[in-house]
Amino acid sequence: EVCEALRTSNARDFGLGTEVDYLEQLVKISETEELVDREKKLDQLRWDWMEEATFFDYFTVERLFVFLLQLEMIERWISLDKEKGNQLFRSIIAALKDEVQIPAEFR
Repeated sequence: EVCEALRTSNARDFGLGTEVDYLEQLVKISETEELVDREKKLDQLRWDWMEEATFFDYFTVERLFVFLLQLEMIERWISLDKEKGNQLFRSIIAALKDEVQIPAEFR
């Protein structure tokens, strides 16, 4: 059902607004221009979804996995900063430039 709607619908929410609770939030997040803000909002949506899905799961394997995923999110955001991100981005671009050979006629 969902796959068919994704494939055939031209609606903004693919006609799934009533079936997928968080779809409207996801569409709004996807319209965010700033990549860091978009990533933070996506992580917040994931965080909230995991909290809601395991709210009544006390000391279960599922809850432990949620704690692990949340810890990984926190560690990732702590390790990211603007300068590191800029350096990583520039190194990726430099590596791509080294790998790609552009014919002289297209330069």
